[in-house]
Amino acid sequence: MIVKLISHTNEPEKVVAAAAKLCYSNSKAQQVFSSLTTESAERFIRKLQSLGHDSPLEHASFTFAIEGVSRSLLAQVTRHRIASYSVQSQRYVDMNSSFAPIEPAILEKIPEANKEYKAAMRNAANSYKKIQALVVNAQLWNWGLESLKNFCDTSKVNIETTDFMDFLKKNNITDTNTDENVKDFADLARRKKKEFTKIGSENARSVLPNACNTQLMVTMNARELLNFFKLRCCNRAQAEVRELAWRMLIEVQKVAPALFEHAGPTCLHGGCTEGSFCCGKPFKPAENSLQVNRINNSYLCIFRRNNGTYKIKLFNSPNAYADYYSTHSELSSLEYTELL
Repeated sequence: MIVKLISHTNEPEKVVAAAAKLCYSNSKAQQVFSSLTTESAERFIRKLQSLGHDSPLEHASFTFAIEGVSRSLLAQVTRHRIASYSVQSQRYVDMNSSFAPIEPAILEKIPEANKEYKAAMRNAANSYKKIQALVVNAQLWNWGLESLKNFCDTSKVNIETTDFMDFLKKNNITDTNTDENVKDFADLARRKKKEFTKIGSENARSVLPNACNTQLMVTMNARELLNFFKLRCCNRAQAEVRELAWRMLIEVQKVAPALFEHAGPTCLHGGCTEGSFCCGKPFKPAENSLQVNRINNSYLCIFRRNNGTYKIKLFNSPNAYADYYSTHSELSSLEYTELL
């Protein structure tokens, strides 16, 4: 999974603070914005959030490029409606070259389930390829059969079992033929095949699984992101979308730390709100400590400092976070626990 913040509102914290202050000011909007420093904007945002005045957060937006996720994840993310989505099309993109299923991490620990999964993915890929080819071939015959009678004998051809392009080649209906009409037909047939491939793809995609990989761009405002992080960073969220949420949170904290200072699942900054569904494994390390959580195929490290603030990082292996932990002096004294 690759998550990158590719665009965001310029000076997002000053924009949010200015929007909120304008509600109580006689000054003009530009004057309110210009009067703010980074420090004063951060202080005002903290006050704003403590009062629950959230509507100004909607003035700051953030756009992410997301790659290597499943269509199953897409179905969950798009339930967050106050957002804009652009997704790779299975209608216009030929999945023969793009199909790379996203395997749930849990299957690594269940060999028989993993075996069944891989077999199902191979079958899906093969079925997609066959259905696409059959649809394209049928479209080509429907288009070209009558015209072909001008160039060769088609009386004995079985169009259900004969590949159209192979038939052209066997009957010397190619661009090397000396007859200009034949050459033109062969050239048109190639272009028609490309056109009909889209029809094949949009029908063959029906057999593609939820595991099928995709990529998308997502834009959310800060208020919606806080709600997204509250719900999707939680342990009760499915592993893949949980990893996505934490990766997105890490990205926005780089550019708007005050806005997202208290972002994440409710257990990180307070108590669990899941009631009887509580997982019992809160994302909340003790003060001056490190908590390591396995999420999907990544390791989420939450460092909690003495002042109550957090540093959040994601690593691809236990060795990676152990090396980071041992080489940063400000973290070297931390106790840590693992929830893997």
